[in-house]
Amino acid sequence: MPSPLYVQAVRHVLLPPRDARPDDRAEPVDAVLAAAGPAALAGIDVLMTSRWAPGAAPGGAFVPYPHHRPAHRPFDVVDFGGASPAAACAALIDYLSTPDGPGTGALLAVELARTAGRAPGPARSTGGVLRLGPEYVGRGPRILGCAVLDRCTAGAWPRVQRLAADWLRAGGLADRTPTVVVRRDSRVRRAWSARAGDGLPARLRFPPLARTCMGLFPWLAAWRPGTGPELFLDDDVESATALAVLAGGPRR
Repeated sequence: MPSPLYVQAVRHVLLPPRDARPDDRAEPVDAVLAAAGPAALAGIDVLMTSRWAPGAAPGGAFVPYPHHRPAHRPFDVVDFGGASPAAACAALIDYLSTPDGPGTGALLAVELARTAGRAPGPARSTGGVLRLGPEYVGRGPRILGCAVLDRCTAGAWPRVQRLAADWLRAGGLADRTPTVVVRRDSRVRRAWSARAGDGLPARLRFPPLARTCMGLFPWLAAWRPGTGPELFLDDDVESATALAVLAGGPRR
């Protein structure tokens, strides 16, 4: 990556059902921002948004911010509409990693629970805020690499291993072995098991089972200094792609 990119803040929250909201006109994003606090969007250059509902057609503007933005200095908004949070996160990391990209950005994502007759999808709506920037604050990890992988690449561990090795080498951690974080029931994990002759990761960790595209948020929220590099892979629930993010390493 051209310059270090750090996780400055991350928050993942369960969203209250509509009948439990004080005002039934309130958007789910209001609950996310209330939990994250005003600092999550303070001083950012770009905000990416994703409002995803499993089984729904892509598209539709998110546009939740006119009533929040006066409290902050101006920033650009890139609305991903019906794209998954995983896709929006990869785009944000890629955007901030370019030499001409803005210094600090945030992803605000909402994943709505499935509706009757639509599957797969989460049973409970959730939301998350992820803030990324070039300065190290708090205790968040450094993002060493990020990519959206097609099914052939994600399903072959040697290919993923080579990609992670390139990221580690570029980050000055060529001698480290990452812990691979992947859902036990994911397509990626099943493909690796079916091709066990190709080899498997030396270190594997399975997060709690959850059919969701929001796994990135609790993973980063649980990361602590000294954890060491971790490679996170998660299926996009409805597509044939997977998100790969490598995080960890010392400060630069």
